[in-house]
Amino acid sequence: MDVSAIASAYNGVKAAKDVFSAVLQLKIDNESMLKVNEALRSLGDVQDNLFALREQLSELQSKNQELTQKLAERERWEQKLAGYKIEETPGGAVVYASMNEPRHYACPSCISKQQLHILQDSRVMAGTFECPGCKFNFPVLPRRSPPPARALNSGIV
Repeated sequence: MDVSAIASAYNGVKAAKDVFSAVLQLKIDNESMLKVNEALRSLGDVQDNLFALREQLSELQSKNQELTQKLAERERWEQKLAGYKIEETPGGAVVYASMNEPRHYACPSCISKQQLHILQDSRVMAGTFECPGCKFNFPVLPRRSPPPARALNSGIV
């Protein structure tokens, strides 16, 4: 049942109530007047119930729309997350690794908050990558040794 069906029923009951009110205005005997008044009260109750049903239907439709939207958002997130798998990097960090090209890593902390942030190479000897979302550093690449120190030529012979 939709809002238009309830509205039509409401209008039909209202029309019947109006007809009974018009009949009541005519000169009729007391017993008939009591019956018409009883019918008017019943129609008023039906109108009230239809109005309450219309409100309830509107609330349910609104809730349904909200839940449908949340479900669609969740499905989009799960589809996006399906392109990643948890992996331990050569540097020992446990992160989400992309299964698609270009290969990259994503922050597990941010993913738990349904945010996807690609880790950025800090280009340091420690091999760390930084999450642009939470600013956490992950040891993605193995630590590199510093280059050997070169002897400085002081010009003394």
